[in-house]
Amino acid sequence: MIFRSRSESSRRRPSTSATGFSYRPLLHVLAPGQTANDFQDPIEHNFRAGDVVISRAELDLRRSVQNLMIHTGLAVNSLEVLTALQLPGSTAALFWAIVLLLGDDLPAEMSETHLIRKRDHDSRLLYQALARIDLDDWYHTLVDKAPVTALPTGLQFPPGHPVSQRYYRQHSLPAKPQVYLPVANYFSALFNERKQELLRLLVNLGATRVEIQPLGTATAPEVLVYPGRPWSPNLNLNLADYAWLPYEEFWQTLMSQRVAGHVTTARLTLTVDINGMLNTQLDALKNLATQLDSVASLDQSALDQQYLQPHQVTVTFA
Repeated sequence: MIFRSRSESSRRRPSTSATGFSYRPLLHVLAPGQTANDFQDPIEHNFRAGDVVISRAELDLRRSVQNLMIHTGLAVNSLEVLTALQLPGSTAALFWAIVLLLGDDLPAEMSETHLIRKRDHDSRLLYQALARIDLDDWYHTLVDKAPVTALPTGLQFPPGHPVSQRYYRQHSLPAKPQVYLPVANYFSALFNERKQELLRLLVNLGATRVEIQPLGTATAPEVLVYPGRPWSPNLNLNLADYAWLPYEEFWQTLMSQRVAGHVTTARLTLTVDINGMLNTQLDALKNLATQLDSVASLDQSALDQQYLQPHQVTVTFA
């Protein structure tokens, strides 16, 4: 079984501010009167001890999933939300596999002859893996807890935040430990931030036309036209204006080639994934799917398009 109750990957050591706030990867904004000792698992679950009778496996699994809830008022409605919570190991993939199986959303060809037997096998497998999950260590190690009225000065949130009983994840860039984003739109917010910085870089490199096409969809491309900034190899960019550039190798290569006058057109891909976090959970989801009897086939490329949301960016320079 691929799932473990503790992550074997190394964790980033939390940084500490002058006020003593630890800047852990996640922040739980507490309700009035709630203390840090009042652990409220963002995904609460109750399980019976012992083995599951296989004929009742799916019923037991469905009852357990009914108890899966986000105490912050946030529905567990996407793999992105679960991944943003930085749950231990492959827990996010496990939760999402259960949601997909019970909703019949997994790409599958179900055999009517053995439907009940196969679903019982899968439900038992998922139930037993779910029952082994322990989130106490995750909560006490990775999550800072504080009510709105006691948040350290200097923390930065999007407009309208922070809100009590919500979970926030620390910004991905090491230079922004004080910035926290809601887990509900963590990946989309960072995608938009990277997209805007890329466009600014391309314009400063002399782009006259940029086309952004979501791959795997019928969505019309976004076309942006610019007058074209005069460019010469001696025109330098202020690298301090670009927060993401040091972490984007292809952007750096493109910039170097453009400065040398070797590039008039370029094409690159942007996804919502950050630091491979979604890719890790997708790999675990695909691995788990191979162990499920009721899933006869799985279109891995379709899964990548659905969850990574790749966008092809084509640029023309002056």
